Amino acid sequence: MSAEMTNSLRMEALRKVTFSIVIPMYNIERGIERCLRSILAQNYDAFEVLLLDDGSSDATLSRCRGMIDADPRFRLIAQPHTGRPSILRNMGLAMASCEYVIFMDSDDTLELGALEQLAASVERGGHPDVLETRFQSGFEKDGQWISTGEKYNLSSAAGVISGCGLLARIAREKRQLVCNGYSGIYRRAFLLEKELLQKETLSLYEDNEWLPRVLFAAEKVAACDSIYYHYVRSGGTMTTALSPDSLRSVAEATGWMTCFFVANQSRMPSEVRRFWANHTFNALFWYFFNPRYSRQFPSAQWRAIWNESSPVASAELRPGMIAMLPYLSWAKRLAWPLIRLISSCGLLFPARGYFALLSGIQAGFRKR
Repeated sequence: MSAEMTNSLRMEALRKVTFSIVIPMYNIERGIERCLRSILAQNYDAFEVLLLDDGSSDATLSRCRGMIDADPRFRLIAQPHTGRPSILRNMGLAMASCEYVIFMDSDDTLELGALEQLAASVERGGHPDVLETRFQSGFEKDGQWISTGEKYNLSSAAGVISGCGLLARIAREKRQLVCNGYSGIYRRAFLLEKELLQKETLSLYEDNEWLPRVLFAAEKVAACDSIYYHYVRSGGTMTTALSPDSLRSVAEATGWMTCFFVANQSRMPSEVRRFWANHTFNALFWYFFNPRYSRQFPSAQWRAIWNESSPVASAELRPGMIAMLPYLSWAKRLAWPLIRLISSCGLLFPARGYFALLSGIQAGFRKR
């Protein structure tokens, strides 16, 4: 058999794997063309793209129309503004028709050949519920991609494991779960059967609340070792401002994660409980104890936001958080009262040092 025929048969087999690419958009006229060019440049054409616009007031829609023209693989859906990407992702999931769903941000890009690599990994993994992937963060300069880091949760060397197996590995290795919608791709039927939708009231931290639930339900998780996605950092410094609405979302997400722990802890192996407790308290630490934010929101204000934003009454939530305490790392058990004490005395430097160290750890490459 000729090499050309062999390659043709291989591509035909891969085309059994189809992808729905879901892209929420809002006022992204300067980034959407770059995103769409990276999709159109793929050498694998078994995909559809759902462009869901959140009421853009700039030229986003017209630029999309100019790029996709009459290409039947692209659908453009315009909606009134909500400010909640999770609403658009859930809408895209409901409208999708392909086997796997890829969630993209509207200013990010796919690596050349990404879809072919993903299809091959899906085949090797036996069509798993979740295919964990690798992505790079960085920026474009003079038409060249400049990488500032690589992130992933799982290597293909681990084989095909359960989602709980992955969460347990994260706990054993004392890592944090990379929580981005694009850190994996998801079998559509699995998400729909298990009703794994994002919480539509969240404007921040929605992926951190959603992805652990997805992995907890997943029976088969595999990995693709190739870089498939570029997370494009915006120019300038990243904002450190936190709005009351964002803080409410973090409080609500923390409440939902606590409720999930209470409802499912009897089904969680010990290491998964450890993961869940530390993952939940990460939000509490970062947004409610961090001097960067706690100075912006005095204690009485964030307590009021916490109480009003919880999905259940504070009195009901407290036992769940207490139940997670034995599974916290010793660093968190010790740091919590110390940071609060130091901050209440006005001695912010040690607390800032703690969070500066945590930021450095989070920013490091994951080379496992």
